Amino acid sequence: MPITIPDSSWYRSKSSEKNAPASCPYANVHKCPRYYASIYMLGEARIITSINDDKKASLDAFWASSELLPVIAEEETCIHGIQGNWSVFSNFCPEVTFAYLHYYASYLAKYVDEIDSDCGRRIAEREKNPNDWRYEWGFISPCHFLDCSVYNQVHDFNSKEIDANKRLFPKHNQVFVQQFISQEISMGDQYNVTGQVGAIGPNAKAENNTFNQVMQQAASNLDLPALTAELATLRNSMRNQATEVEHDQAVASIGAAENAAKRQDGAGALEHLKSAGKWALDVATKIGATVAAKAIQTAIGL
Repeated sequence: MPITIPDSSWYRSKSSEKNAPASCPYANVHKCPRYYASIYMLGEARIITSINDDKKASLDAFWASSELLPVIAEEETCIHGIQGNWSVFSNFCPEVTFAYLHYYASYLAKYVDEIDSDCGRRIAEREKNPNDWRYEWGFISPCHFLDCSVYNQVHDFNSKEIDANKRLFPKHNQVFVQQFISQEISMGDQYNVTGQVGAIGPNAKAENNTFNQVMQQAASNLDLPALTAELATLRNSMRNQATEVEHDQAVASIGAAENAAKRQDGAGALEHLKSAGKWALDVATKIGATVAAKAIQTAIGL
């Protein structure tokens, strides 16, 4: 079955089929919360220049009052991995991923290990498709802006008459409390960052620091060598059973958790296991991976 390569030619073709513009009319930090979150996350990951603090505060306040922000972690724009080696980009604006990651996609995941990478690249070399993403990525979800999960809401939002001054200069009605932590943390949009940080990210608040403390405490009870071994077994089993896009995303999360466990990063492993979700827990329980199953159950409950 041929793969989809969501490059500029594919995007123009999809727009032509749908009689739509060549690019999303709402690809702007003042018009779409997902576009803003995507730009913000890439800045914090040091892939692009970060938005300045005053602008962040202004945009955070504006979108907080819009009622368009996600309320569950699974719908948040997030990046997983470590500085300089980001492995998963989830719930991203396709206009942003094309501009900076070269493909129009809502989800992109690196290969979990060298075995998967070598296999994917051999297939790409054999099929000789122009711009084949398998040379770099293990999995991506192609996305045209009309198929973006937030497009309809964003279209309705922008169709309403909104005072221009409110859009460009919202009141600074959020309080950002700076608390400093020297551990690797995940806050706001599930962004992993190392060093001293405070309440960062679109709509992040200081209570995330409490969440981080709970995560670190839970991580201290993990048997990381045993977890690493079981996650490798679980990943292979899940890969063989995967039939849906959500399954592939869960496999990528398990692989990221496995890598974190190898690095003795228990908190990072739990964060990825939380994203892996219930299907991963069901498979782990079924194959008797008790350490992995307990860790996933703990992560889901955090």
